[in-house]
Amino acid sequence: MSGDKEESKMLDYFEKKMSFKRLEFDDKRGKALMNLFDVESYPTLIVVDSKTSNVITDSGRSKVSSDPDAKEFPWMRKPYEEFTYGEFNYINTKLSVIALLDSKDGEKVKSSLEPIAKDYFKEDINEQDTYVAFAKDQEVIDVLRGATKSVDDKDVSLIILEFPKNRLIAKSFKDDEEITTDTIKDLLKKFEDDELETKAFR
Repeated sequence: MSGDKEESKMLDYFEKKMSFKRLEFDDKRGKALMNLFDVESYPTLIVVDSKTSNVITDSGRSKVSSDPDAKEFPWMRKPYEEFTYGEFNYINTKLSVIALLDSKDGEKVKSSLEPIAKDYFKEDINEQDTYVAFAKDQEVIDVLRGATKSVDDKDVSLIILEFPKNRLIAKSFKDDEEITTDTIKDLLKKFEDDELETKAFR
């Protein structure tokens, strides 16, 4: 479906760049689907389970880029996976917990987060309130560090952020601090209960 204001522009774009099926320009189902899936930018590719109607991924565009031969199609979500550019839309709407693997404690934090990720996981991302992942691509990490004001602190290995409430923590663990699933669960609960001093995005 197209977001163009004029049918001629839509047709021109599709004829030059697109080879798949489309809805007609004036088909009202297009707008209904955009509203249903909260489409805010173009192009967007959303993969839906035809049997359950659950959203498999709303990051289909990045999945196509990273898996052009569709070897892992339909790109079923895993309980715990890498945070990439395609997942930035999740942190706009959800409480997000992300391990940064370029830090000295990154791997420990990643391992400790896995059980927490499985606890929160829902097959339909729209039903999942808390998003848990790990970031290992340096470009992605740099963007996250910039957004969370931790560019100059490479010891930060865990970020917890809630963009809708404009608050975050960027956590670096002291040498005598334990890094376990329980300690991170406790940290997350204190964040949820607003018991921690937080920073703002802006």
